[in-house]
Amino acid sequence: MTKDFPEIEGGGSLILAWQIRNKRVLVVGGGEVSHLRASAPPCNFIGKLTETQVAAGRILNVLNADAKVTVVSPRDGLNDEVAYRVEMGQVDFVDRKFQPSDLDGADMVLTAVDDPEASTQIWKLCKDRKIAANIADVPP
Repeated sequence: MTKDFPEIEGGGSLILAWQIRNKRVLVVGGGEVSHLRASAPPCNFIGKLTETQVAAGRILNVLNADAKVTVVSPRDGLNDEVAYRVEMGQVDFVDRKFQPSDLDGADMVLTAVDDPEASTQIWKLCKDRKIAANIADVPP
């Protein structure tokens, strides 16, 4: 048998395309995320974005995929682009910090918060409820 096949490297990521048209996507956070990891996995594109682009980039991507987007974040923490999307009515907006009940009815959760403990808690809640989640700071 020939050994001309690529070696398995392990530790990689699988990039998936997911049709989220008319799905309810919850975005937790709407401001800046300062704990970006420079060594984020390749599928986690946030490592290449600036701090101000994390929430805004995630929101734009899911809006472009025709999802129904709800942003949960204190209004005073919104960056300019997220505030614009709220003002234009492009997203539903809840002006407060995340609460577990925010997950009710969500098909997917994306976070962009500057609190690794909060991100980890949200990830655990999503896992328990079997809700797909992508966490900006990639908790364990």
